Amino acid sequence: MSTKWSGLGFRRMEDVNNALLSKLAWLLASGDRRPWAVALQARYFPRESFWSVQKKNGDSFIWRGILDSRQVILQGSCMVIATGESINLWYQPWIPWLSYEDFRELMESIRCKAPSLLSVADLMYRREKKWNTNYLCFLFGEDLGKRISHIQIAQELGNDLLIWKEANRGVFTVKEAYLMGQKSRFGSIEPLWKWIWKENLHPWMRMILWRAIAGALPTGDKVGAMQLCCFCSKEMESPLHIFVQCPFAVALWFGSPVPIRSSMVSTNSLKSFVIELCSGLEPEPRYRFLLCLAVIIDTLWFFRNECRHGKDPNLNVNDSLSIVWKKYGEFSQYEENGEVVLQKERICTEVDYTGSQKRKLIMVDGSFSKGKISAGFLVWNRDTNDWFYEAKSAVGENAVAAEVFAWFIALQWATNNNWDDLVIFSDSAVVLDAFKKERHPNWQCISWFSSALKMKRSLSDVTMQHTNRTYLAFVDNLAKSARLSESDVPSL
Repeated sequence: MSTKWSGLGFRRMEDVNNALLSKLAWLLASGDRRPWAVALQARYFPRESFWSVQKKNGDSFIWRGILDSRQVILQGSCMVIATGESINLWYQPWIPWLSYEDFRELMESIRCKAPSLLSVADLMYRREKKWNTNYLCFLFGEDLGKRISHIQIAQELGNDLLIWKEANRGVFTVKEAYLMGQKSRFGSIEPLWKWIWKENLHPWMRMILWRAIAGALPTGDKVGAMQLCCFCSKEMESPLHIFVQCPFAVALWFGSPVPIRSSMVSTNSLKSFVIELCSGLEPEPRYRFLLCLAVIIDTLWFFRNECRHGKDPNLNVNDSLSIVWKKYGEFSQYEENGEVVLQKERICTEVDYTGSQKRKLIMVDGSFSKGKISAGFLVWNRDTNDWFYEAKSAVGENAVAAEVFAWFIALQWATNNNWDDLVIFSDSAVVLDAFKKERHPNWQCISWFSSALKMKRSLSDVTMQHTNRTYLAFVDNLAKSARLSESDVPSL
């Protein structure tokens, strides 16, 4: 099982084989023209869509395996719409926020209204490549129809594009298919396991945390002996009692490097105890808590085993606290002047506007919250000392989309006003790198990115520079104002 689902990362060969077969299914769904793909299409679905073809008597073993793995593709893929002509309206997933089961149920519920429709293009004005909003509202209802009309149409792509929803860039990999298959088996991913395996904890600390929280330690409640706690001799032995609720554990927690009253936390398992205390914490305090928890577990488990094997560990709270503090210091990332601290590299490029050779400057920034994005930009012509700013809002799913939207509206303004030979300042290294490499950073903003990239290419000289976000405070406030208000911020 993957570490994302409380496992240790060992994989079943059957699951790996299904993921490899899904790679073949993905290539067929993408319209790949390799000889083997053309041969399979001619043999098994010459007049059908790969999305709707069903098993038949006489199908080969390999083809049956590909069709079985197609379920993973149906769950994890979606179409980015450019023309809509190649997208099967009824079977091919094109509404990104719906699971495939919900998508099929929805499409079957409207089939009686328009049984003659074939492709997504039938829902659009083909010449303008825009949604027919009134028709969408007729088919899907007012609310859902308007939401569908906000799905971006990436006109600059030319052809409809199949993407993998779980990957930021929409790129399918066998690993992504494997994780999708595991998700259907084990449910949604809990952030707890990511905290354990991805934090900068020492490997031994990660393992002791996993063993305790996943129930892999042979405590009394696991081995069937129903043993009393060796520390207090009052309660039955369990991970929650030994490491959290036992009076001895409570004393260690209170005097630990991360002092808390563990007895005051109402919980029914060690796992829920960790989730309750870690949820909402920033990375640094979360790291400190997990490290402290691991050290306390390691210390108490050692004493517990000593007791179970007939040895007298001579338990003493003060001596035990000294051990906890010593281990905490040893396993911490860095120590400065006796105090444990976390160090993080931060690379901030401070922009010197006066040192720039270009005379036309544009500063962009975006804002995102609860399914709504906004973007602002500020332009400055140093020759004439003219200033101009503007902000707009839109529907979006993440902060990267907000940053790309900011570039889009800024380059749109520059193109419309015949600006050239300019420099664009942004605090988003991800989006900046995407424009330099000319590869979209996130599939949910492909339309804005492809349009912005086309406008950037049309300008003769555009320089891009990363800057500290503190230098974009005014633009950031512009973007937030547009997102919080019902209308765009008027231009000046």
